[in-house]
Amino acid sequence: MLFCGAQNDDINRSDIFQSFHEITKPETLHYTNLDQTIETVEDHLIVNHGGYDAKDTGPEALIKQPLLNNISSLELDLITQNIELLDFSTGTKIIALGQETDGIFLLLIGKVQIALGNGKYLGSVGAGTCFGELALISPNEKRQANVIALTHCHCARLSAKSLNRVFVQQSGIRAKMLLNLSSILVERLNKSNGRVALNT
Repeated sequence: MLFCGAQNDDINRSDIFQSFHEITKPETLHYTNLDQTIETVEDHLIVNHGGYDAKDTGPEALIKQPLLNNISSLELDLITQNIELLDFSTGTKIIALGQETDGIFLLLIGKVQIALGNGKYLGSVGAGTCFGELALISPNEKRQANVIALTHCHCARLSAKSLNRVFVQQSGIRAKMLLNLSSILVERLNKSNGRVALNT
């Protein structure tokens, strides 16, 4: 039994669900699909046991970002000089559907949900990846989804202007980031296909 439309009090509160029960309100929990339900339970358990709260937010955290694979130390220094560190509280809409594409976000701490304007759930990503990657692919396009903080989030943001400045000074960075992004998107597609198979 999962938490689709079930009252908290109706759930068999085994040890593994105890922490989830304590940090949710005693009201009906509604989710649009099985995948979202499972992810929500996982998130609450991870947060309660110390996850999504790492303190690795310096250059070491940037090195671990898949988007920056094979970036040299010189290139990383340039990127670090151009990033803006931002914090978002749980529930904050970090990116809004239809707004100008103003930069790309590297998620250092936390987890975000990606959804369309009608509330359709597209998925979620956690620390160690990026979102808002449209700025790298097609900077003149409008944002195509909402991105909402599921937990406290700490991000490194590269604005559109900063990206251009970085690419002018080190032209090879763009090609590396695009290659890395293609791998990230393929991995996400594979995961999405796996979820579709699970729900059919």
